[in-house]
Amino acid sequence: MPIVLQVMVVVHARNATMKSAEIMIEMAAKAGQLETFIVKKTDETFSEYRKALKSLEKSRNKKLGELFQNGFSVHHAGLLRSDRYGQNWYT
Repeated sequence: MPIVLQVMVVVHARNATMKSAEIMIEMAAKAGQLETFIVKKTDETFSEYRKALKSLEKSRNKKLGELFQNGFSVHHAGLLRSDRYGQNWYT
């Protein structure tokens, strides 16, 4: 069974959730570590990842899909219920 590591970052404002995730993606890319977060086709969880990604493609919030493709997701009280599928994948 693969080891899956997750991190939850708590921020003080809704608009800070997206910005924080974007900054972490930038930092990981600069450090050459972004591939650490990206689900690969050879991973056991890839089929579940594809289902979540397909669901996020229907979302009006295109940023969620972009974050998810880079291995990140966000949650805040203002998310539409239909956009919360991605958070379930990380639990």
